[in-house]
Amino acid sequence: MADVTYFLLEMIARFLSLDFGWFFGLAMNNLVWVFAFLALAYFFWEKTPLIIGFAAVVLYAYGSIAFTALIGWPILIGSFLLLAYIARISVATFSHYDETLTAHLPLILVIQFFVILAVYNLFLK
Repeated sequence: MADVTYFLLEMIARFLSLDFGWFFGLAMNNLVWVFAFLALAYFFWEKTPLIIGFAAVVLYAYGSIAFTALIGWPILIGSFLLLAYIARISVATFSHYDETLTAHLPLILVIQFFVILAVYNLFLK
């Protein structure tokens, strides 16, 4: 729990102090994750610049893991993931047919994830 939160805070502190050498070393030591996050950013946010989408994916991934570890809610268990993916497919399919919702699909999916996380841990756990 403390490791993920500490790493997220260290990443934010290194960015604010403009320590780009640390980010370069981090990227070179984790090339698989860099390319996976770049692919996610490319597929989720096609029209935004790739580096902004990459930063959003990284902050979303580390932020959600740090948040759930901080409050003690499980996130990587089978029943939660099943519920989250079924809800994600239904929300993505529903919003795919409306152009105003399609423009805001990444934000809708993030909100949907946190709503499912709260519903699962408060009512279904």
